[in-house]
Parts: sequence; structure tokens; C-alpha cells
Amino acid sequence: MAMSRSVPLLTAAIVAVAALMAAFSGTASGADIWVDPARGNNAWSGSETRPLATVTAAWNRLPQTSTEQTTIHLRAGDYRGRTPNYWEDKGGSASARVIFRSADGRGRARLPGVNLFQVRYLEFRGISFTDGGDVVHCERCQNFVLRNVNVTGRGAQETIKVNQSTGISILGSRVKGAGDNSIDFVAVGRGRIRNNVVSDAGDWCAYAKGGSWDIVVSGNLFTRCGTGGFSAGQGTGFQFMESPWLQYEAVGVVVRDNTVTETEGAAFGIQGGFNVLVADNVARRVGRRSHLLEAVFGLRSCDGRPGDEGRERCQAYLDEGGWGTTVVDDGSNSVRIGNRHAYFSGNVILNPMPYESQWQQLEVFGGYGAQPGTNVPADTAGDSDLRFLRNVIWNGDSGKPLGIPSQSGGCRTENPTCNPNLVREGNRINARRPSLEAGTGGRLQVTGWAATYRAQASPPQPDWTDLPAGSAPWTTWPR
Repeated sequence: MAMSRSVPLLTAAIVAVAALMAAFSGTASGADIWVDPARGNNAWSGSETRPLATVTAAWNRLPQTSTEQTTIHLRAGDYRGRTPNYWEDKGGSASARVIFRSADGRGRARLPGVNLFQVRYLEFRGISFTDGGDVVHCERCQNFVLRNVNVTGRGAQETIKVNQSTGISILGSRVKGAGDNSIDFVAVGRGRIRNNVVSDAGDWCAYAKGGSWDIVVSGNLFTRCGTGGFSAGQGTGFQFMESPWLQYEAVGVVVRDNTVTETEGAAFGIQGGFNVLVADNVARRVGRRSHLLEAVFGLRSCDGRPGDEGRERCQAYLDEGGWGTTVVDDGSNSVRIGNRHAYFSGNVILNPMPYESQWQQLEVFGGYGAQPGTNVPADTAGDSDLRFLRNVIWNGDSGKPLGIPSQSGGCRTENPTCNPNLVREGNRINARRPSLEAGTGGRLQVTGWAATYRAQASPPQPDWTDLPAGSAPWTTWPR
């Protein structure tokens, strides 16, 4: 009996001694690593009391795939010169994420730009990123999250660029400062852009293109951008797309409950989109250099010169049934990608005088005709099952034309879902001024008669029966 009692007593003693040694040495648990640029030391354990000095050291301590959730706590300070040059091929899993967080409050941990490749289940929280190039670039990433971060470009081409990736979320963040786009998604699947402030870009504030699919854009403020607020689709080098999403520029995109202000071009665009819903958004002071909403062609080229690395994929994708070309782009010979099942529903746009669009309310393209050798159907058009449903537009001068220019050929009288009579009768365009009120964080809310009117909009549910490739991501519009 005495021997049987001594075993647990000895075990308890060993555990107690180990705990005392850990407390004395400051050894970090496997789930938490602390970094302090002011007083850390890379020879230390990485505990809260004995932190590391650099993010690089913390990154190097991570296994290729973490088996338990690991949080790297970054104390306040400037980490320039203390981060990896290339963040590559590490991460966690659905039950064991790797999280880098600003430990002393949002924006207090300041990092330079990050270049990530094949990271998995990695998340940045509350961190401030500032740089000159692409500030956050994620290529071939899986389940990557930016949450409550500040991302600022200083001469950047794109502030956040994500390509050939799946499961990407940008949440509650502030993203600004790009010569082109503050957020650029190319060939991204299952993307979520929610509750952000996205601003100060020379082109669109944000877009998803290149065969991006299952994208939800909601609750954002897009402001002070050039070409426009948000676009589903645009133009892409064929070789940068990903099978099987090789036909349309954007498939299954929902743009809902956003605010757009102070954009030189359109508030929203659909450019080569399939099953795109732009609904219940609000815009003010938009389109001064062009128009307010657009449903136009996406463009497809094979970028570069003959012999450039990767151009061989253009032919391979054509052989697979993709829509594109192998011809070198000369600025005018891009392949035109039409829209199908595209809906603008319950949006409210207010341009108070003297602010108004330069040309017309809407820009809509019709059919383009045959494009031999591209696999694009001969009946491709910008207005196939395009619908404008209970939108409210007040565009400065009530004499502004409806704006479906004859040279664009869109929404002609014979179009059963979008023709001038349907657009006039099914929307309120310069008929009665809507009322907007300031919401939180610069967002706008619709009040009065316009709120009641647009609430009755009922867009069709998504139609996947003529999807060229891939599988339907959902059967009803996600929120």
C-alpha cells in the first residue's frame, strides 16, 4: 500500500517542479508566442515575460502545419526590418489557426508590407501595415483572414492583392492608398469583403475578377476612388485564371448593403459577370466623369509576349474550353466577355446639384457578335438577363437622359428583361428625390418613401442551369 501511494505523490512532485521551472524561465506554451520589438530577445523563450524581438523569429518557430491554435502576440512598436522577406508554406488547419495579433490595441503593432505564398489558415488581427509596393499580397493562399487591420499604400499599385486563392476574408478593416485598386481579387474563390472602409484608389476601390467565384461584398464604405466603387469582373490575362472557372470574369457575386461616395466613375459595375446581384446599396456624389451604374463587357487577353513564362497556359485553357485567346494584346483586340443573370435591385443613388454624372445614368452593352477561335458563344452580350429592379436615382438635373447609348446597343426594345420601358417603369429615375441620413463610420441610410419603395424589390434567385463549368456555390443569394 505504501508503494502505491508514493507513485502519485512522486508524479505530483515532478509536475510541481516542472511548473516552477517554467515560471522561472518564462517558457512559452505551444499556443502562444510573444514578440516585443523594444525589449525582446530572439534567444529567449517567447513567453509574455521573455518575448522574442522579431516577427521573423516567431515565424521560424512555427511548424509547417500547426496542430494547435497558435497566437503570436505583437507588442506595440515598429517591426520594419523585423519581418520575413517572404511568408511561405506555413499555417494551420480549421481547428488550429495561426493568428498574429496586435497585443496592445488596434494599429499599435506596425508592420511593413507582407508577401505571402501558400499560407493556410493564417489570420492577422488589429495590425497596421504600411508600404510602397503591394502592401499585402497573398498568392495561392487558403483560408486567409485580415480582421480589423489597417492597410495603407504609399505609391502602391494595389493595397491588398490576392490571386489564385480560396477562403479569403477581409473584415472590419481600413484599406487605402493605391494607384490602381485598394482591393484586387484575381481568381479568388469563397471571398468575403465585409464591413470595411476602402478608399483612395486611382481605379476601382475594389474588384473581383479573373474567374473569381462565390464572393460576398457587404456593409462596406467605398469612397474617394477613380473609376468607381466596386466591380464584379473586369479584365484578366487568360493565363492567370484557374480551372474550372475559365469563362466568366466573376461567378456568383453578391454586392449588398454597401455605401459608395465621392467616386469619379460608376458606383457599381458588372463586367463579364454570371449570377451577380447588386442590391440595397446607397451611393452619393458618384459618376462625375461618366455614369452611375454599368453592365459592360469583361475583357480577356493573353498577357506578355510570345515565349514568356506562363503564356502556354492560354492555349491549354482554350483546349479545356475556356474563353480567351493566345494573341498578343494590342490594346484593342481583347476578347469580350458578356454578362448573364445580372441584377441591380433596390439601390439608391443621390447626386445633389450641382453634382451629376457627366453623360448618362446607366451604361449597358448589348451583343458583340462572333469571336472566332475564342470559345466565346456568338450571342455573348452585356445585357443577357440583365434587370434593373426598383432602383432610385436622383442625378442632379432631371433632364439627364436615361443613358443607354445607341452605340453600346444595350437594353434595346426587343430585350425581354431590360428595355427602356422596363427600366423607366420599374425604377424611379429623376422622378422624386430620395432622403439619406448619416449612419456610422460615413455610411448612409435610406429613409422615407425610397426605403419603402426599394424594400419591395424582388430579384430572381440565381440560375445555374447554363453555368458553363464548375459547380453552383449556393442556391439562394447569400448575405
